Amino acid sequence: MKSYFFVRHNSMMHKVNFSEIVFIEGCRNYVKIHTQVNMFMSLANMKDLEDVLPGDQFIRIHKSFIVNVDKINLLSKNEVCINKQQCFPVGETFRDKVDSFISSNLI
Repeated sequence: MKSYFFVRHNSMMHKVNFSEIVFIEGCRNYVKIHTQVNMFMSLANMKDLEDVLPGDQFIRIHKSFIVNVDKINLLSKNEVCINKQQCFPVGETFRDKVDSFISSNLI
């Protein structure tokens, strides 16, 4: 199974490992891929990225945000926080998916 993809950024192709991705932010016809070190902006849409990323490693929480589940530090029905610094809203459309994620990982 593939653990990376290439993204075109500033007329160069960059290899992005899934494990390095912290979150992805949708910006109209572009996406900002935030890694631990860099941020890449690429012409793509959230749906295409959601289909490429492994579903057990990433969760779409909002029409504009996909987060790496390993980077989640705190979550509720309304908010997902990563690295204790950044919090993102949970969209109404994705609330059931987040609830299911919480339930399946609760002890």
